[in-house]
Amino acid sequence: MPRPRRHMGRPGTRVIPADWQATHAAVVAKTLTSSVLIAEPGDGEPVFNPDTHQSETPLGATSYDGPATIMLVSDSDQAPEVAGEDVPTRRYEVKLTHAAAGVKPGHILQVTACQDPDLGPGVRLIVDTVERGTQRFSRVLYATLTH
Repeated sequence: MPRPRRHMGRPGTRVIPADWQATHAAVVAKTLTSSVLIAEPGDGEPVFNPDTHQSETPLGATSYDGPATIMLVSDSDQAPEVAGEDVPTRRYEVKLTHAAAGVKPGHILQVTACQDPDLGPGVRLIVDTVERGTQRFSRVLYATLTH
């Protein structure tokens, strides 16, 4: 009869290496095919942009300007009505490089390049959630498009 194993692996050896996210960051960076600029909301009144069909708040200090991946995660079937018009709401998952820091809920995400035809340059989203974790190799945030 075989003897049961008492130890799996080497005792004291980490299952996930301490620098895991830094080691894999280069692999993830190759999947970031879009680019975004993320900034604090600036001062001043919103101005309607006929190209993006959005009222745009001036941008404040930039917290991120670089590559990203943008994926639609939810699209409301029942758009809320505002001032007599349906306002569709879409939620996107946005992945940034692991080194990205300083992005907070309420910041404005402006698309500068994207493969998705619904998210052309200039379209703005509002950051509503930023996920953080010690074993991540990218920054993940969720942003909402309402217009």
